[in-house]
Amino acid sequence: DRKMHVHKKNKMKNYKLFQLLTRREVEILHWICDGLTNQEIAAKLFISCRTVDNHRCRILEKLNVRNTAKMVKIAVQSGLVR
Repeated sequence: DRKMHVHKKNKMKNYKLFQLLTRREVEILHWICDGLTNQEIAAKLFISCRTVDNHRCRILEKLNVRNTAKMVKIAVQSGLVR
């Protein structure tokens, strides 16, 4: 029961973090979680690779994580992506 409570608490915390993301950042996060490179994301969204990289960096900052693996893990744990 305690484990379930902690899990729900973490999910709510992560949900609040994702509310900080813009619609475009969430869109880019989905593509990152699908395994696309910055170049592939840029081509799909008709933006530059640098812009994708800037979005990725802002997502990392907002989620307070240091790398893409942790960013994806939080996105999956929070239910934002599957």
